[in-house]
Amino acid sequence: MNFQFELDGETKKIKNPTLELITKHLKEINPRFKSFFILTNESGHFVQCAGAKLRLTIEFKDLNNINVIGSDKPNKEEISINYSGGAITIHRNEVLTVNDAIKVFETFYNTGNIPDDYILRKVSETL
Repeated sequence: MNFQFELDGETKKIKNPTLELITKHLKEINPRFKSFFILTNESGHFVQCAGAKLRLTIEFKDLNNINVIGSDKPNKEEISINYSGGAITIHRNEVLTVNDAIKVFETFYNTGNIPDDYILRKVSETL
């Protein structure tokens, strides 16, 4: 596993992080100076999140697709969240919190998948 995160405009990388370390960093998410995190497994699949503690987005890349993770049923109303790179437009049901991110990163860390209680919206295909 590889874990990457932003810190004051630079990308930091940690090889083979513990779940406790990942959780510690996720809890420090801030849209100005520590606003994105990526956890990649040996297969090249990843989960990534960006935003703030109460308003963030999470993506999941599997073999063929990059997907935005959402809760509940789809809601196509668009909403923006901010992170250090600007604004990201997503659907209302895709605005999640740091608690969702911790749950998703933990499940991905342990299984390579995401929890069953989230839905996916494909945003692009991978090569």
